[in-house]
Amino acid sequence: MPIKTGLMTGLNQIRELASPLYQTYIPIIDENTSIEAFGQPLFERPTILNEFTDALVDRIVSSQLDTIELTNPLRDLEGQLMPLRNDKSGNLCKSGKR
Repeated sequence: MPIKTGLMTGLNQIRELASPLYQTYIPIIDENTSIEAFGQPLFERPTILNEFTDALVDRIVSSQLDTIELTNPLRDLEGQLMPLRNDKSGNLCKSGKR
């Protein structure tokens, strides 16, 4: 079963950043590499599997952090956009005449 292009790129990037031991056992993935050929060394060597798992989790977490959009619910009260009245006396919210 051939490996899809996006997965191939991700796995090769993990390999590039991995230790020399990992690079010795895990082949560079191309169009002719099967997922079985890639996975076999992982399951034969726990050290390699641990390194791959750590790299994969780091990659997933960092991509999720890059896509999360943090919003501030008080953003509308920021700086000059403050909807409260601000007169020269320093009162932020001055009531009208009673």
